[in-house]
Amino acid sequence: MQRTFNYTDRHRLEKADALFSFRENSTNAPDFDVNFEFNPDDFPPDASLYVEAHFRETRQRFDFGTVGQISPPDNRRLDQIDLSGPTLFRVLIVDHTSGGIILAAGDGFRADTGEDGENQSWLLAVSARPMGQVTWKMEFQTGGMPELTVNNSIPGAIERMRSDPIFQSLILPAALREILIHYLWNNHEENSDIWKQWTEFAELFADPIPADDDTSVLLDWVDEVVAGFCARFDFSDMLVHSGIGDSE
Repeated sequence: MQRTFNYTDRHRLEKADALFSFRENSTNAPDFDVNFEFNPDDFPPDASLYVEAHFRETRQRFDFGTVGQISPPDNRRLDQIDLSGPTLFRVLIVDHTSGGIILAAGDGFRADTGEDGENQSWLLAVSARPMGQVTWKMEFQTGGMPELTVNNSIPGAIERMRSDPIFQSLILPAALREILIHYLWNNHEENSDIWKQWTEFAELFADPIPADDDTSVLLDWVDEVVAGFCARFDFSDMLVHSGIGDSE
């Protein structure tokens, strides 16, 4: 049975405090590495250090020893969680001498896969996974950035999202609409840093978000944002000039 923790007055760990990466192996379940960059002098040396990997309702916890003596477990394979979507990591520093009080915590850490480095400084991650006959979909996890997943059976799917005018014109406006509606209709996430950044991004293309909670007013605002986004990047013209539908 996993221990439960008391989250009273915890310190927040930032994304730069733990740098995750995946290691290749011969199995379908990846192994991960992590470099901790927080200042160990900020915490008692005997405070316990944990990493939790999670997606949806599944999670897997790893014991990394103590702040004063970090000891990564030999087995860091993610073989107990749902790997059908983006894996996020949570880091916990716990004082077990005081009833399991959380001294510091951070969530929404992502592993650098080497594929989407350009996306990590932006608001949208892009990944490719097996998806049957589904071509693309949006994935959302509390505490993490939205992830646009494309079917990995499409040749060069990630690179085409970056450079192919057909992909960009047909997918990005719909993805933007889905992202805005997701956050507007999930009030528990409205105060997140990610949502604030998406709000700032959306307001580049339309008036500020309405204070009105009326559904029709908010949907009109989303339409305005998407229209402004499409106009800014000339998506219709891009599609026309791409030659799609031209007869040989």
